[in-house]
Amino acid sequence: MEFLTNVHSEIERSQKSDLIDKFDKYPFDKKLVLIGLGLVGGVFCGANAWRGEISDRQFFCIQPPQGELQCYDKNNRHYRMTKWHWEQWGKEGRPRTVIAQDYVKASNPYKPYWAFGAFVSFAVSGWLLRHLQDTESKLSVFQEIQHKTAVAQAEMEAKLSLFDTHARLAIAEVELAADLELAANNRTVDIQRAEILGETEIEVTKLDAQDALFEAQTAGMSDEEKREYIEFIRQQKTPYLSGTQSIDSVANPKDKVEGEQQTQPLTGSTTANGNESDTSVVAQILGRVAREDGSTALCGDPGTGKSTITREYIRQVSINCPDADIRVLAVKNDSFCGLREAGRVTRFIGEGAVANAKEFFLAVRDVYRSRLEVESLEERKKLKPFIVILDDWLTISAKLNKIKPENLGFDFGEILFDILIIGREYNMKFFVNLHSLNLKAIGIKEMDQNTRKILRLLLLGNRYRQDGREIDAYGVIEQAIMGNQVITHEDDKTKVRSRYTQLKAESRQIFQPVMFAFVGEYYLGIVPKFVGEQIICFPPLNQQPVESVTEDELEPVDDVFAGILDNVPVVNNHLSPIAHAVVEIIRSGKKVPTSFETIRNSRYWTDGRWHGEKPSIGQIDDAIAQLIQCEIAAGNRDEGYILFNNA
Repeated sequence: MEFLTNVHSEIERSQKSDLIDKFDKYPFDKKLVLIGLGLVGGVFCGANAWRGEISDRQFFCIQPPQGELQCYDKNNRHYRMTKWHWEQWGKEGRPRTVIAQDYVKASNPYKPYWAFGAFVSFAVSGWLLRHLQDTESKLSVFQEIQHKTAVAQAEMEAKLSLFDTHARLAIAEVELAADLELAANNRTVDIQRAEILGETEIEVTKLDAQDALFEAQTAGMSDEEKREYIEFIRQQKTPYLSGTQSIDSVANPKDKVEGEQQTQPLTGSTTANGNESDTSVVAQILGRVAREDGSTALCGDPGTGKSTITREYIRQVSINCPDADIRVLAVKNDSFCGLREAGRVTRFIGEGAVANAKEFFLAVRDVYRSRLEVESLEERKKLKPFIVILDDWLTISAKLNKIKPENLGFDFGEILFDILIIGREYNMKFFVNLHSLNLKAIGIKEMDQNTRKILRLLLLGNRYRQDGREIDAYGVIEQAIMGNQVITHEDDKTKVRSRYTQLKAESRQIFQPVMFAFVGEYYLGIVPKFVGEQIICFPPLNQQPVESVTEDELEPVDDVFAGILDNVPVVNNHLSPIAHAVVEIIRSGKKVPTSFETIRNSRYWTDGRWHGEKPSIGQIDDAIAQLIQCEIAAGNRDEGYILFNNA
């Protein structure tokens, strides 16, 4: 054996044993016999060490002053001790009440020797066995190498035996490929020859035809006249270009009819820098997410306008879905456009915060389970929208996550997951506010890349002033458009980044947020300055639905509006000035119902009673929607509008 260093050599020699050297010289079967003998010896010595007693024993009994002789202790074992201790006790003064009984001599005084022999036998046999295992492991490496070498040699010999056959086959394949290529070339040449001959025949026929035509045109002319005619033909200009035309002028695209450019940019904006277009994108997106199915996550740093967007979302829901049932779980004591006044806001604050959250989510779960029992598709379509708004959700979920679901009494992540995946079938969705793009913070454990595609995303960035400082808070949007979590295609990333660079500069200049939205497609726009929070007339949460009445109980106003109750309670507090003006216009109208054009073109806006500028179509629409929501008016654009009798 070759040693690596001198230290290696010294250690190896110090560990060497004559017994092992002799043991290595024996064949494998003798080694096994020696190991077996060692094990047998160890078992024999161990058995002898286990049996019998090592010392003499003196049994005795105790005679109390009154009573019977006691020879056993509480565990029913005989009183006994070694002979030496008995004699020593006698020298020290053994009581007379102790009465000697039987004396038993040691049955196995050589117990320690047998135990030592068992130890030595087992140690030597284990040592030899370990050495044998080490030798066999080293040998197995060489045997594996030898086996692989033999297999490789056999494969090489097999390949050598087939070399001649393989060479002949390869040569035959090359010859066949060459013959096929030669035949293909020959066929191609034949085809080209045929084409050339065909074209030649055609050209010859054309020349013959032209000669015949020339002879026909010059029939009756003299030779001098024919020469003058040929010279005239040569001096003619090409019929394809007039004297003032050129190739450049013909190729110039300015003389083409220009069609209207139909562009649908990725950001939804139709102008390069128009604020009106940029802000309309956000308004349209908010109306879309409020009107359509699907849950929404609103992400943005503090100060980017999440509360404003939430209020506008609620307002859009009230306009598009007046009968929607909206429930809010929040920390702030905001009105949420009148939902607090209607008893639809649950606050997560104080000692009862967890209990309030439990009551809130259990109520949501009960609504979800009750809607699952609706079997008919038509009945599902008639279900009124049920919307859960989770405001400042990171603060709430962080505290709820500290408690196990079994101790909490509910699993809010499971409830939200059911609403996200199945809720759309039953007109249920949620709107959650987050402070980052970490969508797992919603609490849905099954939130993966495919699940994120179902969730609508609204991301906000803004430059805002706080305590005399200006802070850029665009991190959430930039994280989305730079990474692969939201935008997966490189072309979309390029378009979004290009548009975002323009809108970010504009946002920083005017201190208005920029929104990036994913609602199946990607959109970018500047958040407009929405009107201040408007109190919408939401009915109380526990209000019972109005009982239906028969046609005999109705006052016929018009066939179109038959079925509207006369005595419906009117709530006209907190109506906007435009809504009050619309009420006056409808009330003073001569025609019932009053059309939208009549309201829009009314002299009321210009005769001095209205002290502001004439409202836009959108503002009049919002005012009418507020009147319908508060059950002050009824109708639509096609059929007109009427007021309830007590309005």
